[in-house]
Amino acid sequence: MIVLKVTPPPRSTTLDSDFDLQKWLFELYENLYVGIKFSYHKNGTAQSINSGAATKLTWSTIDTDSIGGFSSSNTHYVVKQEGTYTVIASAQLNTSLAAGKAFTLEIYKNGASVARDVKTAVNSPVCKVIKDITCSVNDTIAIYATQDTGSAQDVLGSNLVTYFQIHRI
Repeated sequence: MIVLKVTPPPRSTTLDSDFDLQKWLFELYENLYVGIKFSYHKNGTAQSINSGAATKLTWSTIDTDSIGGFSSSNTHYVVKQEGTYTVIASAQLNTSLAAGKAFTLEIYKNGASVARDVKTAVNSPVCKVIKDITCSVNDTIAIYATQDTGSAQDVLGSNLVTYFQIHRI
């Protein structure tokens, strides 16, 4: 029998933002998921993405990489141990989307999209994707963003809204 002790946030604590909730959930995941953990963000560095083209997001700052699976030269995660992984990604575009325009965030496994979130006609859209993915050794996981505003736009670099995490389950 396995007993897990889950401590909710203190009653005096309010989860005022998605980041607070995300941080608390990440800490909860650390207690629930035994094994590989990976968490990266952009550390305040925005990234320009051209209109109409899927662009692989880059990650400049590591929070956790328990087995060194991230390839900074290829900006993707390389699976070191076979299993099922929960992949979490979030990104915010720096502009408003007019009617008929979209911002898309996708999780790619071995160069093919396996999950996506699409936002249309909103101010400063935030896309979030969570997907359980079965992986073999040397599979790659990357995050791509696409927007179709007609000109290059920035994905914000704030670690509060733009991040990439992997947990082996």
